[in-house]
Order: sequence, then C-alpha cells, then structure tokens
Amino acid sequence: MLTVGLIFCGILILFNLYKRRFSGVFYASVGIILVCVSCGFPLAKTMFVNPEYQGLSSLHDYNEDNNITTYTENTLAPELIWDYGDSMPRLYKNDTIIQLPAEDNFALLTLVDRAEALTTLLEDYNIEYIRTYDLNPTNRNTPTEKNRLKADYYLVSRK
Repeated sequence: MLTVGLIFCGILILFNLYKRRFSGVFYASVGIILVCVSCGFPLAKTMFVNPEYQGLSSLHDYNEDNNITTYTENTLAPELIWDYGDSMPRLYKNDTIIQLPAEDNFALLTLVDRAEALTTLLEDYNIEYIRTYDLNPTNRNTPTEKNRLKADYYLVSRK
C-alpha cells in the first residue's frame, strides 16, 4: 500500500510538472506526506521494536528485594548507566581489581560475553548468570544492533 501510494504520487508530480500545473505538484507532494504518515508509520513499529528490551531501572527493585548492591566490572555504555538511573561502583579498571566489596553477595553488571574473564578474575566467588539486558531499539541480528548496548547481569557470592 505504501509503495503503490508513493508511486502514484510520484507519477502525479511528474505529470503535473510536465503540464506546468504547480498546484497539482503541490497537492501531490502533500499526498506523499499523507501516504507516508498513514501507511509508513505503522510499519515502523514492526521494524523498530525489540521484544527483549527491558530497562535497567528495574534493577533497583530487584536489588531492594534481595538486599544486594549492583557493581559494574568496568565502564559501561553511557546509555546503560543513564537507563539505570544512578552511578554504580566499579570493581575493575583495565582488568585489575580496584576493590572487592565487603558483602558476601553482590550483583555484577558487565559487558556481554565476559563470563570467562570473570571466572579468572573472581576465582574465590561463585558466579551465577541471571539475564542479559538489551537496550537496542531494534530486533536481534539486524545491522543496527550494537553490542555496547547489551549488559550481562550476574549474582556473585563467596565460596
């Protein structure tokens, strides 16, 4: 429907330009806008919706329910921190431990695919994967998907 409407309006524009009827060109241009709004915008919802999207702001409730603090391994994308809504203490800087928390249980938010590095850095801890937070606005496996907008969430406890 969108394609047919745009082709029809384009033909009207060319025809009216050929006949030098500029009011017809104007109305065909308005028709293009109307076709895009009425037929194009509903299609955008199917292309730019990530069903796995869940904001990091929900971590505040999870932390309060389980009485834990969320730390970050290193730096995360600014969008992730912004969505979380608060600063997070860092455990590492350039794969070197800055400070391990005194708590026996804590949560750790890291970049995706860092499980192997975590097991070597936190040898004295049990690491349990909880979920991946994906802030990408588009579906998975699309060219616009960015790994920097994904973060893995782990529960860490002393052995």
